[in-house]
Amino acid sequence: LVFCALPHGSTQEVVAELIGKVARIVDLSADFRLEDPALYPKWYGQEHHHPELLPEAAFGLPEFFRDGIGDGRLVAAPGGFVQGAALALRGETSVSGLASTKPTARRPARIAARACAMASRSSRA
Repeated sequence: LVFCALPHGSTQEVVAELIGKVARIVDLSADFRLEDPALYPKWYGQEHHHPELLPEAAFGLPEFFRDGIGDGRLVAAPGGFVQGAALALRGETSVSGLASTKPTARRPARIAARACAMASRSSRA
């Protein structure tokens, strides 16, 4: 088991080197959080250097995506904002639609957007 706690952008090369050599990698950076490599320049200011590994990364929020984490070799730890917002609204999932995403899919942006929308609606009430 390897935990990578490196600055964003540097974990991609490390994971590419380690995958297949260790049982599991947990990445604490944002290097494997998004499914679509085209989003990395927009959100993180640089291209993803190993987009072939993105489908392998499970989004590590077990309260929502436990089945997707399973025995996978690569787990992308969620950021604090997404994790906090999603967990705070966990009891509201039937109302907000947070649970409508497939449990095997990594959808942090969708969770964050729905969590923010709900928080915004709640603050106006």
